[in-house]
Amino acid sequence: MEIGGKSAPLEVRKSNLIFDDDHLAVTVGVQGRKGLAALDTGALSTDLYQALAAQFPSLMESGKKESTEVRAVGGAETYESVIIPELRFEVGGMETVLRPAHVLLNRASRSYIGNFGMDLLRQARAFKVDFAAMTLELEASK
Repeated sequence: MEIGGKSAPLEVRKSNLIFDDDHLAVTVGVQGRKGLAALDTGALSTDLYQALAAQFPSLMESGKKESTEVRAVGGAETYESVIIPELRFEVGGMETVLRPAHVLLNRASRSYIGNFGMDLLRQARAFKVDFAAMTLELEASK
């Protein structure tokens, strides 16, 4: 971990992070289109929300309906979900994969497609959050 490193200059066209009220959100790629997800480095796993199903209905076709238990600081809750065998995201310049991907159907959060956690970020050799440049970059393993 490095804190206080040299930041890149802010180039709005290259920025993929925004502050949305009390959330840090990242622009991600899904099937060649863009989506917005909360970035949560304190979350061990990624939760996908009904906005993903609404924005990308074709993704749900390969899924199976089940229920998924989500554990957090406040306890555990069970949600109706669709389990997709594999779902790919472009995050911070790198392709990441959730196997399987759990889309929580009765869990909404603004217009975010999900809350991206460390399971996606750990797929990179390293990741960098640059608040001056407002970018998230993932570095692929060599």
